[in-house]
Amino acid sequence: HSKVKNVAYLHNSEASGSCLENKKGELLPTTLIAKKYSSKECGVLVPNPYFGDLDHWSNVAQLLEDASRKHPYWKRDPRAFWRGHIRWRNKDCDHES
Repeated sequence: HSKVKNVAYLHNSEASGSCLENKKGELLPTTLIAKKYSSKECGVLVPNPYFGDLDHWSNVAQLLEDASRKHPYWKRDPRAFWRGHIRWRNKDCDHES
């Protein structure tokens, strides 16, 4: 293993996960919490800081697994609950509602 030398990255914490560019339009090293379209997009994925550290997420995942065992899938209510509204930004999106 070699030691990582000093390096600077920009971080984009938006859900769209786009890389940042310099004034010439060249992509800059960017860390992301999401990629909008595919894993082939630029950027290095890092854990989402809004969900805590890796140990925290491991604990949450274990709690979710334990809770799911108490409620078998076949016994669950098949309905979904959604709270919100749809905003039309343009007529091209009417089909999505």
